[in-house]
Amino acid sequence: DFEQENFLENFAQGNMRYRIAADEFDDDVEMYREESRSITEQRLAFTPAQAVALRDFLFWNARPENAFYRYDYYLANCSTRVRD
Repeated sequence: DFEQENFLENFAQGNMRYRIAADEFDDDVEMYREESRSITEQRLAFTPAQAVALRDFLFWNARPENAFYRYDYYLANCSTRVRD
């Protein structure tokens, strides 16, 4: 969020506070198209129970009280939040 207080200073120091957000898939695809970027949908071979567990975890993670986290390039980023 570029509007965060001291954004540039925090960025330069590696002290970033990131936020997970949930968007509609079609909206993300449209944004990528508008920006002439590619996007690939990967279907995962989850059981129904695994899919529900992941969905519930993502909803929990996107709650305001859970959405912010200290960013780390290797250990805590947008990919690791979902993977972990």
